[in-house]
Amino acid sequence: MLNSAKYAEMVDHIGLGLWFNRKSGNWNLGKEAAGFDCVPVINGKELSLKDASDIKINCPQSDSYQKQIELIAEFSEPRINVILSFELSGNKPVTTILLSIENPGTEPITVGDSRIFSMDANSKLNLGANPGELIVFEFRDTLGDNYVRKIGANQGIHESVQLCHISHPETGKTFFSGNLTFDKMFSQCAIKYNSETGKIESLEMTMQFNDFVLEPGKTVSSEKIYMEIADDGPYRVLERWAKQVNAIYQPIIPETASAGWIGWSWIDGFKTELPESVTRRNSEAIRKRLAGFDIEYLWISITNLKNGLPGNWLSPNDTFFPAGLENTVAELKNLGFKPGFWVAPFYMCEGAEAFDKNRGNLQKDGNREPIPRHGWLWAANAKDDNLPKLHCLDPSHPDTEKYIRKVFSEYRKMGIRYFMIDFLNSGRARDDVVPHQSSYVKPWEAYRKCMEAIRETTGPDTHLLTAVGSTLAHIGTVSASRIGLDYGEGRLLMPRFPSYPANYIINGSYGSSGSPNRNAINNLACWFFAHRTFFMCDSNMLSVDKPIPRNEAEISATLFGISGGPMMMGDDIDMICEERLALIKKCLPRGKSAPFPATLFSNVDSNDHSQIFVVTVEKPWGKWRVVAVFNLNDKFKTFELDAEKLQMDAEKRYRMFDFWRESYCGIFENRTRMEIPANSAAVYRFEEVKEHPWILSTDMHIRQGEAELLDVGWDEENLALKVTATRPAGETGNVYIVTPWNWKPRNFNKGLWVAKSGIDESLIIRTEIKFKSEIETRHIDFERFTQEEICWRNKNMQK
Repeated sequence: MLNSAKYAEMVDHIGLGLWFNRKSGNWNLGKEAAGFDCVPVINGKELSLKDASDIKINCPQSDSYQKQIELIAEFSEPRINVILSFELSGNKPVTTILLSIENPGTEPITVGDSRIFSMDANSKLNLGANPGELIVFEFRDTLGDNYVRKIGANQGIHESVQLCHISHPETGKTFFSGNLTFDKMFSQCAIKYNSETGKIESLEMTMQFNDFVLEPGKTVSSEKIYMEIADDGPYRVLERWAKQVNAIYQPIIPETASAGWIGWSWIDGFKTELPESVTRRNSEAIRKRLAGFDIEYLWISITNLKNGLPGNWLSPNDTFFPAGLENTVAELKNLGFKPGFWVAPFYMCEGAEAFDKNRGNLQKDGNREPIPRHGWLWAANAKDDNLPKLHCLDPSHPDTEKYIRKVFSEYRKMGIRYFMIDFLNSGRARDDVVPHQSSYVKPWEAYRKCMEAIRETTGPDTHLLTAVGSTLAHIGTVSASRIGLDYGEGRLLMPRFPSYPANYIINGSYGSSGSPNRNAINNLACWFFAHRTFFMCDSNMLSVDKPIPRNEAEISATLFGISGGPMMMGDDIDMICEERLALIKKCLPRGKSAPFPATLFSNVDSNDHSQIFVVTVEKPWGKWRVVAVFNLNDKFKTFELDAEKLQMDAEKRYRMFDFWRESYCGIFENRTRMEIPANSAAVYRFEEVKEHPWILSTDMHIRQGEAELLDVGWDEENLALKVTATRPAGETGNVYIVTPWNWKPRNFNKGLWVAKSGIDESLIIRTEIKFKSEIETRHIDFERFTQEEICWRNKNMQK
């Protein structure tokens, strides 16, 4: 052990900007952040490091870059030890921190929500001049709205869950802290900024110990957090942190994003048609109308449960499936589908057949009485004034895990390989719940144990998707996580829903029954760092059939076309019109990479509902960008497309193509301005200019070549372009080719549609491909202009 007087000798040896001031009780990280305190809450009392009776520092000698430091603060009243463990690596202000509370006394103590770091108005966070320009990323870790705001917005008060992120747009410096582990508790960041003084009055990250009772001789630890003062902008630090979390949990993430059918956007399965019939019609229609598009999953929701009640997980609904639920599942498997069910694993409804058997492991109050929650809205034939009451299972009770394992084991035997697991916050005990077992930190530790049981029981080949209750903390337990509200969904024909007497809401910014496009697009941006590092990010459902307006259908198709996440279809595939079915096909097969949200940290106007995303596509034969621009405002908006923000070289020239308008836009150099209509999406393809004929785009997929073009090659010797494309047999698609002004097809218009662009005299050529087989090849021969043709061209220009 080294006492604090000797600690100054260690600073130069460490050389990483971490030091501790015994008198003030503060520690600093780098030159930018000084004045951190740690504030544990013990028996309802806030403590400070400066109030410790003794502080010791353990810093093992090491010649490696990584340094481990323990700061041990001993308190006499109450008698506890507060241990801050630091790990520093590299030569920049980067560290991980763990807060531990040790009870060396003879009496239990209560550990309340404690601030693992806390800064006040006397502290310093200097990321650049003009602190009023600082930008705060308010990540809420829910399906609701996340925000990126200037620090003075919202009266300077900001809250974030699981991470703290403050950046300066001019210097590129970012202060970041985020959970590295998600085993016991959530963390919450709170910021208070005073616009008049230009100072951050408080900045803190709280670990939610939730009044954990710590017995004598025991220790309880927080989650480990990552902290960095970054100098390379607001995006990269999020990606570095997410990769470190990934390395800890090593989550199993499917190689390809799933595609499947949910349906019900236009159908009330409780009233208008038996779910058995709807399922059969659509399963057969998918195999005919979407043959070859690898629709993997078909999902049955709620209607499989007797009386529609949670808790009847193993009691089928024979009314809705008169031929038998297991027969329907068998039919789906025979058609090549992986059947899926909806499950709310911690819900238990009064009246369900498993209710009495699980009465002992329901969540209970201080009198050990079960706590009824709200009524269950989706109960079959239930009226609003007579809804059966819901209860929640207590995850700390061993019988809960046993029951959950039993349910999912039976489902696995049945062949179910897809689950939407919903209302998961019901398994995380609220303040009025007294858990059966108090050795777990409430509400997360026992809950995660049950989630791990679901993952283990369902098997690695089962797709697990979370819905309500989704959080970053599900890493390692699920395949995919919802990142927004119920996008693309319809609702039952009941007066309680705002869509009544319809199933679906259209026009404006909605995009589904009460779930706006704005929520879906904004969360696609805000969760970008989590895709394929924590899990796959899921935007829910694609519904595009008429009478959804074409502009709204294009917004939804663009969202799923660029997302790289799973896609479940909400339309009745048996009945959908061909035009809208074609929109679905433009999103299949699924891409992998997540789009980069180019304007996430620059569009900080809360009244401006717009985002720009960039997908970088690399193939052995080419590299291009697909740029999606969403204008979800009620008026036209002019967007500036800037090469640097779009991850392109400002010194290079790019061919630009408008996908939805099927229009060549000319050559892009550095920046351009585009007008986008209200409530619409535009998709552009950018690829570097070549001095010979080359691919411009296709109309088959929104990513314009990633999935449907297997190979493109230019034969300089024979002046020929070879295009190899793939789509399911029976499909038809078009490939667009562009040539510089001094090239022409050798056989002119034979089998081609050729037009000259008035923008720059380039030839825009369409070649149609009818896929008699899954792979088709086109050879297009070209030749350069003769001198005579060049002369005529120059004369025509003079005219």
